[in-house]
Amino acid sequence: MVSLSIHSPSDGGELTLDVQFIISFDGGLLNGTGSFVTGTLDLSGGTATPGVDFVDQQTFEIGIGAGSKTINVSIIDEFDIEATESIVATISNPSIGMIGTSTSTAYIIDNDSISGINSLENLDLSIYPNPMSSNLSFKADHQMKSYSIVDLNGREVSSEKIAAKEYVLDTKFLSAGSYIVNVLFENGNSLSRKLIKN
Repeated sequence: MVSLSIHSPSDGGELTLDVQFIISFDGGLLNGTGSFVTGTLDLSGGTATPGVDFVDQQTFEIGIGAGSKTINVSIIDEFDIEATESIVATISNPSIGMIGTSTSTAYIIDNDSISGINSLENLDLSIYPNPMSSNLSFKADHQMKSYSIVDLNGREVSSEKIAAKEYVLDTKFLSAGSYIVNVLFENGNSLSRKLIKN
């Protein structure tokens, strides 16, 4: 009976490289079934969070005549300073055969740092509610200059000058999903927060 394994993890980095895994038939076999071989892909076993640190995937398929499939996991640059995080990929439920090696681990290298930024010790920012449904409130101890909201593909969906310590944004124009809001302060500092729109 044929078996499939996941292997050859390649680490990724925010704004640099996607994480990669390879799923292949053991023994160098090719897919001679006449149809795609599919299965379940679970990426939630590591310290990285699906939908926040990377774009989640839940299935895989190996094409007709192919011996393997490279899985590219897109990394999200979420602007938080973090330690290296792991993505543990697990395959199961193949449409044919059985599973050989079921798990493989790759790592996301963080690109965010505080170098070159003025002291953030006294900088406080509250953005609420989170998750949100309509209005989003910004409240800071220091004068805010502007905000921008980007989706998980890095596309800016909203930006505006604020020039205040408190601000309320009507978010009805946002589709349900996860976003990053970046706030720039008058003193040149900036802070970012992860947001979820219901």
